[in-house]
Amino acid sequence: MPEGAIRQRLACLTVGAVIAWPAAAQPADEAEPPVAAYIARGDMVEATYEAYVERLKRYQTRLREHLAADAHDLAEKLTKEPPTPVPYGYQIVPEFTVAEATEPTPPRSGGYSWPWTNQILDRQQTALANAEQQLDQVDGMTPETRRQTYEQLTDGYDALEAGQRQVDQHLKHNRFWQEIIANDWGRFEQQIILHDAVVEREQNRHLLATRNMSNESAEQVKAEIAALDTQIEEGQQEPAAPSFIEVVENTPRRKLLKVPLYTDIPDADFVRASVEAIETIWQLEADGVAYRLEVDLRTMTAAEVYGGDPTPTDGEHIVLNDHVARFPTDGGVLTTGSNRTYAIPGRYVAVGPSPISNRTMAHEFGHILGFTDRYVRGARDMGRAGYNILEIVPDGRDLMAATNSGYVQSAHFESLIRTLTETSP
Repeated sequence: MPEGAIRQRLACLTVGAVIAWPAAAQPADEAEPPVAAYIARGDMVEATYEAYVERLKRYQTRLREHLAADAHDLAEKLTKEPPTPVPYGYQIVPEFTVAEATEPTPPRSGGYSWPWTNQILDRQQTALANAEQQLDQVDGMTPETRRQTYEQLTDGYDALEAGQRQVDQHLKHNRFWQEIIANDWGRFEQQIILHDAVVEREQNRHLLATRNMSNESAEQVKAEIAALDTQIEEGQQEPAAPSFIEVVENTPRRKLLKVPLYTDIPDADFVRASVEAIETIWQLEADGVAYRLEVDLRTMTAAEVYGGDPTPTDGEHIVLNDHVARFPTDGGVLTTGSNRTYAIPGRYVAVGPSPISNRTMAHEFGHILGFTDRYVRGARDMGRAGYNILEIVPDGRDLMAATNSGYVQSAHFESLIRTLTETSP
């Protein structure tokens, strides 16, 4: 059996033993409740991942020792520290990047699940096993072949670490959404219907563009596309615009919104870049009308947020909803502490440790304005394997659907103004 499969099997058995032992040791009426399938499967994958990270550390140490003895010049190319899971926590601020918009692409379904995360992990374990095997054989090689092997292993090490980071991100992303879906299953069960409608619409569009058909058949396909258009549009929610958004100007030629935004992030450069990205992307001119949004930034220290209570230490894991509840409610919140960047509509954006672009920040800020994601995320229950999470972008030109290619549209502003004016006293 391959080493990766053996490690996964052992991890599964270990997790099973840990779960089963307390239940066997307690009276039946005091038995622990069963662990949800999505949690149990995630624990298995994470146990395998942690063993893989330790193995990668040992490999790096061995490779470094070989290079120190036989190839000093190559040793300098190796990273200085062994790999570790990407840290996250309070006041861990990501790198801010600037990205230009890409060309929109046709809708295409993509998904992830615990079996998929496990497949990615298995591929990385196989790559590591191949490198370990090469290193095991160097002592029997000629000096010339050994040198070539050292060069290959040194050049290939960055790819091993990149693979580890990819698995780490997949694991965190999957953990996050598996729990969200489990706690709101009805919504995601409905969203899978919308997902399937987008897939069907795209298939009909492709059919119409590539097949020779009679006028009657073409009209039937067009009618089906129109019906799916309506179903998809009606399935998208209007923004639940929070009352703290101020409509400063609403004339035929100019629309101006002002949004209070609290932050406890002490990194002034990150905050400044975030506000600039939001204000730059959330503006446009369309049909002779200028649309603009201004951020009313309100900076707070951690001590001000927590009052007389102890403040979290840098890097500490925090309960984000409890943390955000300490901020005033007359504005949105930009804060830290998440293992991945995400937002709660109408309330806050919490950044994670991975780099964040100007376009992603503008998209996440759209959630503070009350927009939900305009891409469709649904799920199918896979039983013991957890949930199969499927995503698709209905319109690649919409920033709230496609971060990389979408734009803010006049419809975003008009829907916000309509919602705010309808709900104002």
